[in-house]
Amino acid sequence: MRENSLYGCALIGGAVLLIAMGLIHPTGAQLLASREAFGHITLINHIAHGLAIAGVWACIVGLVGFSRMLGAAQPTVTAAVIGFTLSALTVVVAAGLDGFVVPELARQWFAADAATRVTLGQLMHLCVLIASTLTRIYVALGSASIVLWSLALARARLSHGLPWVGVLTALAAVAVAIGGPPFVTVHELLALALCQAVWMIWAGVIMIRARA
Repeated sequence: MRENSLYGCALIGGAVLLIAMGLIHPTGAQLLASREAFGHITLINHIAHGLAIAGVWACIVGLVGFSRMLGAAQPTVTAAVIGFTLSALTVVVAAGLDGFVVPELARQWFAADAATRVTLGQLMHLCVLIASTLTRIYVALGSASIVLWSLALARARLSHGLPWVGVLTALAAVAVAIGGPPFVTVHELLALALCQAVWMIWAGVIMIRARA
């Protein structure tokens, strides 16, 4: 069906946007490195988190089509859609905080006195901590959803390899997301994006081929 092909393209495109976000995402140290570099790093920060929001949106569109193809009335498929939608809400809030609120606080930090800088620094620390926690929730819920879709995919016998990739991807994502330091690093973010993107791109290819 032509609809399956369109949904598959949306899912692949969303996964690519999430990979691009992980590749260009700047660090907090770069944001506050110097007043001269601040404008450039802020622009990259806005672009990276804008890509994250757009990528998650496209992924939801594609995964809704994937669920329709598998049979949206199945309890596992319904649970997967709801789980990923909830996870998407968390990552959109995280992207808003880390990509737009923190840079604005950083802009004020450069112009502030010493006492105000302490307060602004604490606010930035809090925003990044909340964004990191929400990102971990996104990974956990998203990984659980991928496992549920993989189970439905195995029952439908549309692919022999992708269900196993889904389980391994979920285990790897959860291993990165759970434990470790309270703040999600850029390298962790890229690893998380790659783990889920592999499964999503493969699922998108299945939908495109199902057009025939």
